[in-house]
Amino acid sequence: MDMTPLHVARSTQQRLNANLEARVPSARASLNFANRELQNEVALREAAEDALRLSRNELALLSQQLIQAQEKERRRISQELHDSVGQSLSAIKFHSSAPPSCNVQNRHGDARPWCSERLDECAKRSRTSGPSRWT
Repeated sequence: MDMTPLHVARSTQQRLNANLEARVPSARASLNFANRELQNEVALREAAEDALRLSRNELALLSQQLIQAQEKERRRISQELHDSVGQSLSAIKFHSSAPPSCNVQNRHGDARPWCSERLDECAKRSRTSGPSRWT
């Protein structure tokens, strides 16, 4: 066998190349596995971002529906208070402007307690139906 430095170098090179070639399939398999893991992670992250986007959209829609429901309830309460106060004021006006011949005060006595009760009732409705219910 020829043991010249050139021959020794070629032999060493061939052995190293064979060793590297033997390690290539294992390294390729490891890289393929790492790539699949990264692709899975990217897919999971994209799915999470889609779910978050959907959740934000649903939250915005629910917030909008809540505001609309609150506004509808406020309009209903406002109309109810308007009607109640209007009726009470009409009744007070009727009692205060009735001609003496109707004898309204004699029938109901002094109208001041009755008027005071109507005003207290309006104030109570206003307090119990006001914006404090929404906070």
